[in-house]
Amino acid sequence: MRFSFFLKEGKKYLQMIFVILFCFLQFVSADILTSLDIPNSPPFLIKDIPNQSWPENQNHLNAFDLDDYFSDADSPNLSYYNSSVEDIYVFIDPLTNEVSFFPREGFTGTRNVTFYASDSIYDTLSNVVMLYVGLDSSPPNWSSPNISKQTVYQNDIITFVTNWTDDRGLGRYIFSINQGAGWENYSSTNFSGLENVSFRNIQIRAPPLNTVYWRFYAFDTSENMNLTPIQSFVVSTQQIPGGYSGGGGSSGDSGKDPSRLVDRILSKIEIQKRKSENFQLSISELRVSLKQGSSKTRVLKITNTGLEEIPIHLSSRKINNFTIFSETNITILPGKSKEITIDFYAPERTIPGQYFGYIDVKSPKVNKSIPTVLDVQAIDLEFDLILNLSEGYSLVKPGKNIKFNISLFNIKDLKEVNASLYYAIKDYEGKVYNFSEEEIVFFYNVFLERELQVPSLTPEGNYLIYARASDEKNIAIDSVPFEVGTRFNFASFFKIGSISFLILLVAILLAILMVKHKRDKKKERLLELYIMLNRLKSLIKQNKEDEALKLFIKIKDIYREPIPKEVFDDRERLKKEISDLYNSFTKDSKEIPKVNTPEKKEIKEPKESKESKEEQNKQKKDTSIQKGRTEK
Repeated sequence: MRFSFFLKEGKKYLQMIFVILFCFLQFVSADILTSLDIPNSPPFLIKDIPNQSWPENQNHLNAFDLDDYFSDADSPNLSYYNSSVEDIYVFIDPLTNEVSFFPREGFTGTRNVTFYASDSIYDTLSNVVMLYVGLDSSPPNWSSPNISKQTVYQNDIITFVTNWTDDRGLGRYIFSINQGAGWENYSSTNFSGLENVSFRNIQIRAPPLNTVYWRFYAFDTSENMNLTPIQSFVVSTQQIPGGYSGGGGSSGDSGKDPSRLVDRILSKIEIQKRKSENFQLSISELRVSLKQGSSKTRVLKITNTGLEEIPIHLSSRKINNFTIFSETNITILPGKSKEITIDFYAPERTIPGQYFGYIDVKSPKVNKSIPTVLDVQAIDLEFDLILNLSEGYSLVKPGKNIKFNISLFNIKDLKEVNASLYYAIKDYEGKVYNFSEEEIVFFYNVFLERELQVPSLTPEGNYLIYARASDEKNIAIDSVPFEVGTRFNFASFFKIGSISFLILLVAILLAILMVKHKRDKKKERLLELYIMLNRLKSLIKQNKEDEALKLFIKIKDIYREPIPKEVFDDRERLKKEISDLYNSFTKDSKEIPKVNTPEKKEIKEPKESKESKEEQNKQKKDTSIQKGRTEK
């Protein structure tokens, strides 16, 4: 009983104490401020610190300010320090946070340093900054090449501008321009600083519609050079109002101005010159076989077949790591050629295989590409592969099979080789037209003759037979070129020889037609004269002398033989002339073959011809009698 009593009394006291404490806490909490602890954020690297370079035996003072590269919203006052650098003392100004570099005297070389920003809780590090002392291989960088006018006329003064930057210091620049008579290099102009502008004012002498080319060369203090790509613009033609006439004439007179006519002619000639710009390449495709770590050189000849000097730019695509050009920017005069050497190099770690790419040759108006194939072989092979075309298969028609020989040689330890053999027909861009695979086993060597069908729709051109033999450790490859020709059909026949054949055929037909036309015209003329002569004879017999005389004159005109004046005064002589004409024409007419015409099937000798013959015989008889009397 007593225990339960104390238990009940204890509960009451505990409840009272809890109520008192609760009220006290409410009272106290009204006067105490609460706070929330927010964690501090580390400093932030705004951007990478650029690499630094400076000449030998010189200090690089106040190179950059670290406050420009780090920030911290929680701690605006950051402290900085750096990693240790051998041969170069790095000093960070505690007041300005600018960084200076003090190399050891006589030191040249490359070092690197990392900077740290601290807010006393967190540290943030920068990128690795490269330090180049006495080694400057970086040329100036260009940007925004431009001219002062968008539309340029002849005799305008134009300002040419380009922005330049350099990591160590700019030195000088040279301006070069080509206004149609070749490139002109102006004298060198000095400029300085890490950033600057090159500019030049030039009067444009090029005629309208001519293309002007220009560029800048820039050098830094270490004589590293860089140049802008060739820029160009076309000189515009000034339009003269057609309605103006200095003498008060009509507007149409301006079109007859000789100077404007000459300008139009020159403009058309210039357009034709610009259209005729072109160049030819000595190589249409390239195939180069290399081994890891080796190189080979090829020569590319570029010929300017146009009428004006052209700038040429050379580059490579997809095989940039394998090619080195002797020159990448050249200019070639009209009719001239230039040879460029291209070195193909395969680094030692190049994966063996076949690589496809292009050699690009570009002018401002013409772009050409040379498909290029590189076969890269491994250095240390246990077996080798040689591929050759069978005799007579260098030219194959679509739809036919091409035969080739594959030779495999074990060039190290004599052991059995299990290899996978793959061979295919490819073009110079890597497209596969047909292929086959098989497994082969050989001990010393093996000679295989294989064939693949050239698809019937394969375009004519140059192609490759590619072969590859590989096992777990070795890859041996080889390729040989061949040509796909067109099937013999009428289309290809006419494409090759029909033009000359048709020209010859047309010429022969024209000659035959001309001869036939002349003969027909001669026949018609002789027949017409024959009829007229018989008409003349009839008029003489009818004593119609005036009509006969007119007809005689007409006949002589057809023969183009003028009649002398004295003949008209002598009747006997006139008759003799008429008789001689008739006799000579009768003789010629005997050679005329009979001609059938649509109107007249056959032209027969008129009825008077028999009488005219008797008359001639009679005249001859009278003449002989008169001659005999004269002799007596």
